[in-house]
Amino acid sequence: MAQIEITLNKLRERFPNVIGAIYEFRGETRVTIPRDALLDVTRFLRDECAPRFQMLLDITALDWLPREPRFDVLYYLLAMPENTRIRLRVQLSSADTNVPSVTSIYPGANFYERE
Repeated sequence: MAQIEITLNKLRERFPNVIGAIYEFRGETRVTIPRDALLDVTRFLRDECAPRFQMLLDITALDWLPREPRFDVLYYLLAMPENTRIRLRVQLSSADTNVPSVTSIYPGANFYERE
């Protein structure tokens, strides 16, 4: 079984009512999660999951005006040396665009979160 499949199974097992849509395209896997689960899911991926996603590659956002929820905040994580990647997506409405900071889990997020 591929590393990403193992990771997805562990996510579904640990967060059965949290994991939303899973989308795979060209070797990249995107998992939609609610804002309230962001810290728990990222901490799990970094500390408890095998492979461990110890590197935050990027945080970015997309504006899908006029769609609601309007914004997607994307977190790109990497597990090394397996070179396994996962992208977490948090959807936000235009009325509430706040997400919790992941700097306590990935200190390098500080730069991205200030943008």
